[in-house]
Amino acid sequence: MQQNAFPACLISEKTKTSRKKRSGKEVKFMKKKFVSALIAGVMMLGACIPLAGCGKNDDKSGYVSLDINPSVELVVDENGLVAGVRGVNEDGLVLLYNESGIKGETVDNAVKKIVDISIEEGYLTEDNKVVNVTVSAKNDKNAKKLTNSVNASIKASADESGLSIKIDAEGSYSLRRKLDEFKKAHPDNKLVQSLSLAKFKLALTISETGEITLEHAVELEDDELIDLIKEYDSKIEAFATDAYELAKKQAQAAFDKAVTYKTYSAYTEFYAKNLMTHYSTAYLGAVYQTYASAALMMKSVKNVAEFANKVVDYPLSDEQVAAVVKALGLENSEPLKNSKGEVTIRSIEAYADKLFKNSEYNKELQKKMDELSEALSSAEKKIKAEINAFAEKYKDEIAAAAEVMENAYKTVESVIKLIPEEYRQAFAAVIAELKQNVEDIKKWVENEKTYFSDLDTFTARLEEQRDKYLGKIKEDLTAEEWDAIQKGIEADIAKAEVYKKNYNDALAKAEAKAKAYLEKLKGERKKQA
Repeated sequence: MQQNAFPACLISEKTKTSRKKRSGKEVKFMKKKFVSALIAGVMMLGACIPLAGCGKNDDKSGYVSLDINPSVELVVDENGLVAGVRGVNEDGLVLLYNESGIKGETVDNAVKKIVDISIEEGYLTEDNKVVNVTVSAKNDKNAKKLTNSVNASIKASADESGLSIKIDAEGSYSLRRKLDEFKKAHPDNKLVQSLSLAKFKLALTISETGEITLEHAVELEDDELIDLIKEYDSKIEAFATDAYELAKKQAQAAFDKAVTYKTYSAYTEFYAKNLMTHYSTAYLGAVYQTYASAALMMKSVKNVAEFANKVVDYPLSDEQVAAVVKALGLENSEPLKNSKGEVTIRSIEAYADKLFKNSEYNKELQKKMDELSEALSSAEKKIKAEINAFAEKYKDEIAAAAEVMENAYKTVESVIKLIPEEYRQAFAAVIAELKQNVEDIKKWVENEKTYFSDLDTFTARLEEQRDKYLGKIKEDLTAEEWDAIQKGIEADIAKAEVYKKNYNDALAKAEAKAKAYLEKLKGERKKQA
């Protein structure tokens, strides 16, 4: 069982601000240089000298998506070995659960193992014999090689099993629908309009993790997206169901509330103790604490609330379900239900992907696709509107953030009163800025219509201010003073034994539930096969 002593990202704001920004062209990656040189029989370690026959020409790295349903993704390293594997949906998690011989294997062996398991557990049958394959690599030549390797492995499994598996590189219905919707939403964006299905799949995959937005993801190069996916996959547990991830976010929020917020006061306390040597900058600690606390409060609310209310997993209304049933020509909604007995966008797409890829294409099938796409598009718009509007319980939590800020700027005012008169006027703008942010948040929360999307705006504003004042603090303090504060923060977190235990206990409980759930589904699949 994997245990986390406590959230590593919470050690200090210094470590938080050192993380890479993942938006637009700001995302930059260090390109890996695979070089070795033998000079006079001496190995030159760490050298980056390109030699003929080495380096990029031998790079076998890439990304492979297999949609059967289940859906599985593989990240392949420069040596052609699987560096990461992840079940993208619930069936994917079940398929991979407790399976070995995939990660660390050659992509050929890994793909064959996945297909073999899919056959053994009844995912691949004569009624569902199409595998949607999407491949990306650093260049077209490498992509072709990787595609050929993947296809050969699938064929090998098919030949051994006697199953007439078909390989489809055109993408699943749901993927093509999402690309069409994305292009409709950005009619004037030339980059979006020129997107290939493979590139869109990469961008969509990382955007669905919450790491960056889809709009930003499509601006990145393929190798940058692959690196992002690889990084994300390395952090995700193999048993990470949606329920586990939600529990993890809730545990994180509880830890933040109990511990992390308190660490922000370290700077305020420092300036209070050193007022005589820092009297002209004594307000910085309290101002930083205000913005840092409020920003984290808002971010925690958004993380939990949005994950708990994903558009794709939001139950459709009876009217919306009826429209989908009609579009597909079904007698009832039973085939569309997920393991919880709910009809969602995700469960509908899983059914439709299987149906359409295993059906002979004709005008009637295209009509079904068009009608279903229209029904899903309409449902998505209504669901997004419902989710976007805040529930009352979230309003209370946001109001708490405004209250924290209000109390804090009163503290700042009291600190400034201790500063000599000739310096006070310079801080009037700081107080005014704090008050304005508080008033804006209050008005927003009190409004009848409070939206999730507005959270991004306010959180970004608060984080910008947080980072600005942290920068001012670093400029103001000596290296020794800064290091002393960081050590104090780390020591305070290390002492928070009760809260670390609560965090770990929550994760352990969620992990046990997730594993039991996957074990149950895995057993049921094997019995049905």
